[in-house]
Amino acid sequence: MWSGTTSLPAGLARCQPCRRADPVRGTRADPAQRYALDCAWCHAGFTAANRKRTYCTSACSGKAYSATHLTRAITDPHVTRARRDQAAPGLSIKRRAKLNHAWQKQGRACAYCDQPSTTVDHVVPLVRGGTNYEGNLTPACRPCNSSKSGSLIIEWRTGKRLALHAAIQGG
Repeated sequence: MWSGTTSLPAGLARCQPCRRADPVRGTRADPAQRYALDCAWCHAGFTAANRKRTYCTSACSGKAYSATHLTRAITDPHVTRARRDQAAPGLSIKRRAKLNHAWQKQGRACAYCDQPSTTVDHVVPLVRGGTNYEGNLTPACRPCNSSKSGSLIIEWRTGKRLALHAAIQGG
């Protein structure tokens, strides 16, 4: 535990428990004590007071952050699902949770198997162009909701995936 606020001359600090002096701690690194590093983003050389510094500027740090997180935003299915969920018109996540709670208080059962409902299911899934409006939502138990996944009800019941144009035209 080093302390630099003492009556000692400037730049001389002491360890409080053992009172050992350390001439380096408690001072800002002068140019002779800096490290020559390369920026991990633009590969430009720069000097830093500590070796843990990775980027030459906050701009390079921001660009590197954006690049790694943009890759995640494109490839991570959880991020994609959350973005699709937020973009769909209709009720917010909180409103859907309140709706589910109201359904549970009313004793509404799963629309597919008559078990107690624990989740909100999209009749037309978001991935198939559905919305978050109450008319597209129905109570469902976790097993039914999970197995239905991104299918329409008729596809889920029959086990056959409909062609997109057939699903739109109704036949």
